[in-house]
Amino acid sequence: MLVNSGTPASPEPRDVRRFLRGLLSDPRVVELPRALWLPILYGFILPFRPGKVAKKYRKIWTSQGSPLVAHSNKLRAELATVLAQRTLAPFSVEVAYLYARPSVNEALAKLRDSGAIGARDRVLLLLTGAGIKSFEQVPVSLPRVDLGNPAASMPAAPRALP
Repeated sequence: MLVNSGTPASPEPRDVRRFLRGLLSDPRVVELPRALWLPILYGFILPFRPGKVAKKYRKIWTSQGSPLVAHSNKLRAELATVLAQRTLAPFSVEVAYLYARPSVNEALAKLRDSGAIGARDRVLLLLTGAGIKSFEQVPVSLPRVDLGNPAASMPAAPRALP
């Protein structure tokens, strides 16, 4: 499964607002105290920013959707082809987004329903931050996943300048 943050469902302000709400509500994305951040998000950003951002999305939107969706789907198809050639068997690869659709749960359900993963299968995940949070919420009907903490052994990333 290829997991990314996501993109709005369309370049319309309502979809941009929905995407920004999910993304910017995640405490791993914006590391400010919630009591300070949420009034800023709901009082200033979400009422005004989606219209401006939607105009920018319209400039890059394609017939296949956002560039992220188009590139992710192409990568999924190419990865499945390469894996099938190297393993001499079909290999299921899905795309999922943390703040858009298909969600991680939807992609896992698709893999489960297609028979690609079952209760006894092991699933390898290399995740950090919000990706781990998303997999922690996987329904119990899906294979149990050992999340570990790969980020714990990684050096700290430098903080971005304001």
